[in-house]
Amino acid sequence: MITYEIYPTRFGEVGIAAGEEGLVALEFHRERPLPIEADWQRRSSPLTDRAARQLQEYFSGERRDFDLPLAPAAPNSSAVSGTHYCAFPTVRPAATASRRRRSAT
Repeated sequence: MITYEIYPTRFGEVGIAAGEEGLVALEFHRERPLPIEADWQRRSSPLTDRAARQLQEYFSGERRDFDLPLAPAAPNSSAVSGTHYCAFPTVRPAATASRRRRSAT
């Protein structure tokens, strides 16, 4: 069974879905809502909570790598493979803020 939950982040809400084998989807809700299947259940799981926690750590600069299992993509499934969702750009909040201050002057 796949469960999903919507988590708040400083960049907006993120939908995280996971099954028994690993994560199946991660979407920033505002940009593109999670592709929820009819048999998915909305409730957090230890894995969706762990993914949300690691994502928060990444955004705060405390984490550079993720340690999360990814479920294999099912043939003919509308759920998207996890590899697409693991290519987060480097986030350096302090550097970004100082660049904004310099460009504003």
